Amino acid sequence: MSNGRHDGFVGSDAWGAARRMNGLDTVMWRAEVDPLLRSTVMAVYTLDRVPPWADVVAEHERIVGLVPRLAQRVSETRLGVGNPGWRHDTKLDLDYHVRRVRLPEPADHGALLMLAQTMACTPFDRRRPLWEAVLAEGLNGDQAGYVLKLHHSSMDGAALMCLDALMHPPYGSDRPQPGLSLVRKEDDETERRARPAGSIGALAAVGGKLLGHATGALRHPSRAVREGSRLAESLVHVFSRPAVAPSPLLRGRAGSWRFVTVDAPLSSVRSAAKAAGVSLNDAVVSAVLGGLRRYHEHFGVPLSTVAAAIPIAGGRPGQIRGGNGFSVARMAMPMGEADPVRRMRMVRELITGVRSERAGKAPALLAHSMGVLPSFVIAPVLKHTTQAHDVQISTLRGAEAPLSLAGARILRLYPFGPLPAIALSVTMHTYDGNCCFGVNFDAAAVRDPDVLVRCLQDGIDETTTTGS
Repeated sequence: MSNGRHDGFVGSDAWGAARRMNGLDTVMWRAEVDPLLRSTVMAVYTLDRVPPWADVVAEHERIVGLVPRLAQRVSETRLGVGNPGWRHDTKLDLDYHVRRVRLPEPADHGALLMLAQTMACTPFDRRRPLWEAVLAEGLNGDQAGYVLKLHHSSMDGAALMCLDALMHPPYGSDRPQPGLSLVRKEDDETERRARPAGSIGALAAVGGKLLGHATGALRHPSRAVREGSRLAESLVHVFSRPAVAPSPLLRGRAGSWRFVTVDAPLSSVRSAAKAAGVSLNDAVVSAVLGGLRRYHEHFGVPLSTVAAAIPIAGGRPGQIRGGNGFSVARMAMPMGEADPVRRMRMVRELITGVRSERAGKAPALLAHSMGVLPSFVIAPVLKHTTQAHDVQISTLRGAEAPLSLAGARILRLYPFGPLPAIALSVTMHTYDGNCCFGVNFDAAAVRDPDVLVRCLQDGIDETTTTGS
């Protein structure tokens, strides 16, 4: 990372170059037949002033020209199996995708979050490209908010951060020139002919992999047995549900999302991580666990562990082209450990152990294989897996210097991940010296949001004091 920009971005010409979703993209797209599994991703920005509307529209025209995915809609396969394609929308209506509103009174941060959560709970128009942006004027008088809505099938967190760097130049720099449009009209007949091939080809690819493994086992049976035994043991660890009962405080599910935010100085969290000998991600996960411990103790329900899902990035720098390339570690996390340093080190040990598993990539591979299946199969399988967790905790590395939108300085950027039948999703994004925590929770799962926010803030403060 340099000058507030991401070095890992491969260039806008490669972004959205894939003509079809991969398996994980497809799972997120098709699972939405169950409303609890919707895969909406939100980013909420606060700006130091209201940028000129004409400049905001021009910036979006530029980025749509640079990034093909933003001008593409999903083209489902004819049989409803296999991986859907991405097809350029020749009737793209930018007025639909980019809008402006004035925040209602009291026009504060809470009003901005309410706008964002309402957008998040409104389904996408699946006939259009999967994104929307709203400029919210009147925030705290003379400031503004900006809300970006995306579908997880189009990109994961790492890809989102690279897109963010492309969209927003460093504050105070010259505004970039409009990009050369990469939107092109595709032949309808060619697209129709490609659809069945996607379904059949995906099924054939899975069959070919199984046949290859079987052939190798016949050639080297003793080695296959040894490898198979070790892999089977690892698979049990990876796919077993966390050995912990769901929290009775976080059991409700209604599918109604609520957003809150928490902040911390990045330098303080880094110092705490360094003092404990762990990574920034370990410190963040531990801080959230500390907050959840306090929340449970507040209501007289102390628990020693909580079932958590931790996304593990799967891509390599310089190869981010949109889409999804992550896996998920599922484990019983030490929520009840009161000592923040000991808790950070326990988290470190657990996550390191998952990363070293021989079958560590198996969940992602399984998801890719599931992509050939229809919605009515994907949704219950995914829900069975995800509903075993109470919380998902993610960390995203952002720009170290301030960025801008149409000349206005971006003060904060809060990401909000989806709730795939879970109670709580916490996503921390580093930006301009700050740790910006976006907390998305199911309204039926959290008894008192104000208490949750206070406890999460106390958990973060408890963690950062270890590095002072």
